[in-house]
Amino acid sequence: MIDRVLWLACLPAIAANVNASELSDSYALLCQKIKECSAAEISSLPAEQRAMIEPMLESMCQQMQQNFAYAQVYADLHASAAACIRSMAALPCDGFNQASTAECRAFEEKARSYGQPEG
Repeated sequence: MIDRVLWLACLPAIAANVNASELSDSYALLCQKIKECSAAEISSLPAEQRAMIEPMLESMCQQMQQNFAYAQVYADLHASAAACIRSMAALPCDGFNQASTAECRAFEEKARSYGQPEG
């Protein structure tokens, strides 16, 4: 009986870790998409210029994670943020930067309901 109670008590923490992992995996997926789309655009540049641009792409990936600060503060936003990020990663490269998906609009609406995150 005590084992069952301990297991049930741990479920929220396990779920939060799964959602955090899902969010982390989604970040990696979108970062890869950003790099792939950018690679197609910069492939004609000289190697020196490409070498200068690559750190900027890493910076874009980090900035993208900061755009989802609400999901990092509020664990129940992880799944919604991950769905948004995955939907963005599924877009074709042309129009990728200016697209808005239904999943992202749903995440933004849900995140707005929390107000400004602390910290």
